[in-house]
Amino acid sequence: MANSSEVNDSEPSGASVGLMVATSFQIIFGIMGLVGNSICFAVLRRQSRKNHTNWLIVNQCFADILTSLALILVVIQLHWFSLPPNLGYLGSQLYCRLLDSRILIFSGFATSSFNLTIISVERYVAVVHPMLYVTRVKRKTMYVLAITAWLTAPTLQIVLASTQFDYRDGRCVIIDRGPAVGVALFIWEYFIPVVIMGFSFFRIAARLYSLNRISTEAMQDTNSSTAANRIQPSNVPTVSEATSTANVSTNGSGSGQAAVNSTTQACRNVRRRNITITLFIIYMTYLVCWTPNQFIFLAFNFGVLPNYIGSTGHIITTVLATLNICINPIVYAFRYKAFKKGLRNVVLRCLHLQE
Repeated sequence: MANSSEVNDSEPSGASVGLMVATSFQIIFGIMGLVGNSICFAVLRRQSRKNHTNWLIVNQCFADILTSLALILVVIQLHWFSLPPNLGYLGSQLYCRLLDSRILIFSGFATSSFNLTIISVERYVAVVHPMLYVTRVKRKTMYVLAITAWLTAPTLQIVLASTQFDYRDGRCVIIDRGPAVGVALFIWEYFIPVVIMGFSFFRIAARLYSLNRISTEAMQDTNSSTAANRIQPSNVPTVSEATSTANVSTNGSGSGQAAVNSTTQACRNVRRRNITITLFIIYMTYLVCWTPNQFIFLAFNFGVLPNYIGSTGHIITTVLATLNICINPIVYAFRYKAFKKGLRNVVLRCLHLQE
């Protein structure tokens, strides 16, 4: 999410085949992200009214929609159109800081990462601390967290664009002010979200494993108790036997209720496991797509890779990072049951309207 690792302020448009290929892929990924996240937004929006997780996913889809749109427009502008000569000094400064810095793109990436972090924390509280989740986590809480993410995530991108990009001698240039801002970007937009998400999913996995084991043992105990209570007397019962039989019947009813409760809990655990696995896959794809770019960018800021910008490694890691924007809808389509159910309902509704 470090836009200074993607800036190419000296290469003319079309000067490099590798750069053209990377640009083409970025536009393709932007279009895929725009379409895929728009579908997810439309499908899950109806299911987000009472479900906090779905609402947060919808919020993330909206962030990815805006980021995809910014990716397409900014990449096209920077690689196929030169800096307009009639902008004036102020207009040129704004152009360099808003477009050439890629602040719109990378602010969107940062916001998406923060939203994914919020989703993981929401799932952590729901699974590991369910009573706290029921009593304290309300829709207003989701609004506050989402607004906080949107306002705080782009903070360092604004600092970077304001301090390290400038308009000089008719072109946009990068001003080297040391590694401080770059290292801060790495920590703020990558390291902290990754650590929080990793901790959340680790605790969720441990809790679900424990709940699944308890549920399985409860089902086994209930089945054994129910089988024992099914013993029927062979002769006409005496009064004491009738009383005993009534007690057995009552116990059997209690065992049946326990079986229902155990089954309900098991179904709830399955739903939790489904959404947790789905979000964990998204977390892993985030790691795969962004880790190479971020660590190489960190090395670049410390002077380990001074020729990183414009290199093959720069192009590959940038394209890989951009790929992340269009992967989430694919994961939802194959893994998230709520999305598949909502998409099926939308398709059936459209077919019904056509009839």
